[in-house]
Amino acid sequence: MATIKDIQTKNTMLFLSNYTDELIGYTKEEILRKRTRRYKSGRTTTSPINSSGDGARSLQKVTTEDGYDMLGNDYLEDVDEGTQSSKATLSEILRWVKQKPVKPTTGRLTPKSQKSLARLIQKSLVFNGIHRTAFLTDLVENSYDKLTGIEESVADDVVDSMEDILEDAGLTKKGEKYVLDIKR
Repeated sequence: MATIKDIQTKNTMLFLSNYTDELIGYTKEEILRKRTRRYKSGRTTTSPINSSGDGARSLQKVTTEDGYDMLGNDYLEDVDEGTQSSKATLSEILRWVKQKPVKPTTGRLTPKSQKSLARLIQKSLVFNGIHRTAFLTDLVENSYDKLTGIEESVADDVVDSMEDILEDAGLTKKGEKYVLDIKR
């Protein structure tokens, strides 16, 4: 016999799928938006979080048992929440310095000076961590209003499934009503 657990959730899942797609789109916009950051050194820079391009490319929707999740580079969560201390390999930082590209305030970066800069960044990450941006936190909080309307999808799923549940229980639809045929 069918139970409440048998309610099909196709409308709800479609709603959540579309919501997750929109959230990924908004996240990419936030990652690509230029923002000003101030460092303890007094230096100020204005650039997108996604200077290397890896963050936006890493975003994807994955299906879970009860809906959808948005996945991306772990680094994005660290940039959102900030860290007290952070570790990255010298090769990761050197790749980032080249991809970003980091521009010196004087002179030009040679391969040797890039490696020296990468070491300084690595040391700073260990001692200072990553400054909090809250770009994901703010985005999710501001997107809750996009969930308005999910109750209609849930209600549609319940109504669509009720017919199956009632019929499995032995009721037959006659016009707009369900009747129990009892044969004696």
